[in-house]
Amino acid sequence: MSAVGDKEFVERTRERIDRELAQLRARIYVLVTKRNELSHALTLPVELLSEIFILNAVTHAPDDLSWVNVSYVCRFWRSVALQTPRLWTCINFKAEPWVSLQLERSKNMPLVAHVDLRARQFASKCDGFALVAERMDRVRHLTISSGEMRGTVHKRWRHMTYPAPILESFIFHNPSQTRSGPTSHVPTQLFRGECPSLKYVELRQCTWCWATTLFTYTVTHLTLDGHNVHPRTTVDEILSALELMPNLERLDLDHITPEVPWFFIPNVEVGHFIHLPRLKSLRIDALALNCAILLCHISFPMETQLILCCNTFRRLDEFIAVGHAVATKHRGEGVVDIEDHRLKSLTFVPLSENSLQLTAWKEAYCADELHDVARKQPGHAALQLFLQWGGRSPDFSVASLLYACRSLPLETVRTFYIPKYFSLADQAWIEVFGGLKGVNSVWVKGMAATHLPDALRRETCSQCHVDTTGDVTLGDPLRRHTRVPSLFPLLHTLTLEEVDFTSEACPDASFFWQLQDAVLERAKHSNRLKLTIHRCRNFIIEQLQDLRMVGAEVTWNGEEILDFDLRDIDSDDSEEDYEDYYNEPWSDSDE
Repeated sequence: MSAVGDKEFVERTRERIDRELAQLRARIYVLVTKRNELSHALTLPVELLSEIFILNAVTHAPDDLSWVNVSYVCRFWRSVALQTPRLWTCINFKAEPWVSLQLERSKNMPLVAHVDLRARQFASKCDGFALVAERMDRVRHLTISSGEMRGTVHKRWRHMTYPAPILESFIFHNPSQTRSGPTSHVPTQLFRGECPSLKYVELRQCTWCWATTLFTYTVTHLTLDGHNVHPRTTVDEILSALELMPNLERLDLDHITPEVPWFFIPNVEVGHFIHLPRLKSLRIDALALNCAILLCHISFPMETQLILCCNTFRRLDEFIAVGHAVATKHRGEGVVDIEDHRLKSLTFVPLSENSLQLTAWKEAYCADELHDVARKQPGHAALQLFLQWGGRSPDFSVASLLYACRSLPLETVRTFYIPKYFSLADQAWIEVFGGLKGVNSVWVKGMAATHLPDALRRETCSQCHVDTTGDVTLGDPLRRHTRVPSLFPLLHTLTLEEVDFTSEACPDASFFWQLQDAVLERAKHSNRLKLTIHRCRNFIIEQLQDLRMVGAEVTWNGEEILDFDLRDIDSDDSEEDYEDYYNEPWSDSDE
């Protein structure tokens, strides 16, 4: 009996201890809860915490679901996360249960769907796509990344037969497409043709039908990329599609290569033309002639920003067609305040041995402003023209620049910034930039300025015209044939940066002597030059005084960057001895 009694006593004791432990756990839970409630994160309003969760989710890539971890931190955070439908609206397709869970938690909020078809195991994980397709009335943004599995892609298209009343953006691209030829084709009809809110359409590295229902009047942003696809089309097909989208604000045509007829002339209006009255930005990346023919047949406001990336097919003079097409757009017939839309500031920069970029603004910047804007804000320019050609010869670069500058509407340019470039001969200066008759302020950097003073001294007849082939057209014999500067006749401000004043501008004179002669020649035309010197080599105070004596207004901070010791030159302490040094160009071999 004693053994039985001992067993009952032990059981009662254990039960009592278990009750005490349960009470103790409950007490600990209460204390921990009270302690956690003192945390600042738990004192935040539910609405604010929800916004924090949403902002955190937005910072993650579509296929990164680590943002879900916020729902596992504590019960309070989990409760807030589950009560925030917007947190679950970005659907990246995994297994069907996960998609179903997101659809449930997102309530009736608009959805953002990302479909990645690149993974080979996608077919087994994307059963949930049909669930979203059935709720296409809730999808606001849809992005599809295609892969090489054409059958899988085709199955997805079959699900997109439901109307999409709130769909605002549709993006389809094939980032894995590296070889020639498409792997995916966008069907002609999607969403039953019912997407009245569609504004943004982007189709990259795929094929499409120009009569697709995606090209609707509501579209404001259109990007078409034919990289590695080589879509065969005609100008009329492209124009007919664009005509369906009169509200376009941004148009990007990348490697869209319509057929160019043999009789195509860029400055003659022949054929089908369309007008896009709301276009703010037009970007075309194609062969020069393809770019020119597209530009010629699309009409738009003069405020439209042009970004043109042109490559030659066979000849460098194909850039002339692009220049004439741009010039046609800047004629501004019947435009009020036409001067406000002319190109007034210009620069160019070599990007590589076989490419360069010309950039022009409609604002009349001063030289200092253009220097800063060209380095900091080139993307705000009215015209960006990228030229690319085959071959790495400097002559190709100069010739490309020549064809572009002689055909573009640059006669109204007032300010010109020339970065580091090749040392252009004086005749090259005149041939390339002779059409910039309105330039009054020039900033030139480095060795590009070597022969500029000699070019500034050149004169031509005010009535006779010499074309690029050297043929002379005689002017009116009844008018007086006066001599005027051949290059920048209205120039009054010249800024020199990192120019070597001992460089050999010609066999018997240095840059300084040529510059001094240019100042004298310009003074004959009542054109007093204002010179600004920035970090130039081998420029000294005596030269500053000499330039002022011949009529120039010179600004210099006094910084001397010398390749020689003045004490070795001024042997007899005469201020004129430095001239003996500049009579012969300085070189290391003279040491």
